[in-house]
Amino acid sequence: MGAGVVLAAGVAGGSVGAIEGTRRSSHGGSHAPQNLVDAVQREQILIATIDASVSADPAKRVRLAPLRADHVAHLDAVQALLTRAAPGATHSRPPAPAADLLTAVRAAQASGAAAAAATTGALAALLASISACEAGHAVLLG
Repeated sequence: MGAGVVLAAGVAGGSVGAIEGTRRSSHGGSHAPQNLVDAVQREQILIATIDASVSADPAKRVRLAPLRADHVAHLDAVQALLTRAAPGATHSRPPAPAADLLTAVRAAQASGAAAAAATTGALAALLASISACEAGHAVLLG
């Protein structure tokens, strides 16, 4: 398990109070923080793209398995925070895979880093950790 996964799991155990952007609706329910929703979508895209890459070329399974495991751990950590921040939030249908894995990883890394810079506390640490892991994946894939 990569260091990013360990940090992500540790941060996910943090308090909901550290999550920025959770709003209460006038009906008493919570709205999911957009930065968490976006992080879930980024990880879903990466997992779907890895799966599509392996389906297209089964020889890639061994090489991509550790990267996929990292993204599953990232998704679990972000979804745990999302569930605590907005218990009634529904998760959308997983998005379609990206056309190119390296491009998708680089895009996820850049948007994750921007999201981390735009928030504070445990959520910023989680998003930065995930972004750092994705930067490492880009190096491995590039």
